[in-house]
Amino acid sequence: MQNVPQSPASETPSALETLLQNRRSIRVFTPTPVPDAVVRRALDLAMLSPSSSNLQHWQFYRIGQHLPEAREAFLTQA
Repeated sequence: MQNVPQSPASETPSALETLLQNRRSIRVFTPTPVPDAVVRRALDLAMLSPSSSNLQHWQFYRIGQHLPEAREAFLTQA
């Protein structure tokens, strides 16, 4: 019989439960920029998420301080 490794979530279900119970939606943001290292780490983790039928690659756009120009460019490229 093949040995299947346990996921960290199955080893510590209380940690996963705590994480899920304490999630929140943020709708108001401060003007303080997020450090590049934090954004890169968040994107690295996000790329591990499955896509629909695992057929489409994720695409991320970092807009930063140029929101109006970036939004316009993004909308006109379609």
